[in-house]
Amino acid sequence: MGITGSGWSTCLSRIYMALVLLITLVYVESKRGMPVWASTMRIGLQRVIALLRLGTPAATQILFEIGAFSAATAYNEKHSPVPLPAHKITLNHAAFTFMVP
Repeated sequence: MGITGSGWSTCLSRIYMALVLLITLVYVESKRGMPVWASTMRIGLQRVIALLRLGTPAATQILFEIGAFSAATAYNEKHSPVPLPAHKITLNHAAFTFMVP
């Protein structure tokens, strides 16, 4: 399916991961024995600002990294159908080596 299939598979896997995370969160919070957890949640603006200051540099780096890999994927797709799967296999191998540590 080429670049279209690559995009669809990435989109569907991200939706699946978000649903599993949501189900896990609801399950874990239901076991805590507290009142309805969604209504007791309060947002501390100072904590949010502190977290944003801490996470913004890392988020920016990840944005540029994913943008570069996406551009390389789009560039590989333009040549022929063979480089795209090779590129994805290489990226999966690289991601696997970073997951072990």
